[in-house]
Amino acid sequence: MSQFGKTLSKKMRTLKTNQISKPIVSPWGVHILRKEKMTDKDILNLIKKQYINELHTKIFKELRKTCDVKVLQ
Repeated sequence: MSQFGKTLSKKMRTLKTNQISKPIVSPWGVHILRKEKMTDKDILNLIKKQYINELHTKIFKELRKTCDVKVLQ
C-alpha cells in the first residue's frame, strides 16, 4: 500500500461513524472522508460488484484478443 493509502486508512480508523474529516491534501487533490456504518449485507454487495466488474474486464480483454472489436467514441 502506498504511503498515501496508509495515511487515508489511518485517518479512517480515527473517524467515528458519520463523522467527516478535515480536508486532506495530496498530489491528486483535496480529499474529504466520511465514515459510514456498513452492514454485512452492504459489504457483500460491494464485493459482488467488484467481482462482477473484474469479470467483465477479463471477458472484454479476451473478446478483444479473439474478435475484431472496435471501440467507437
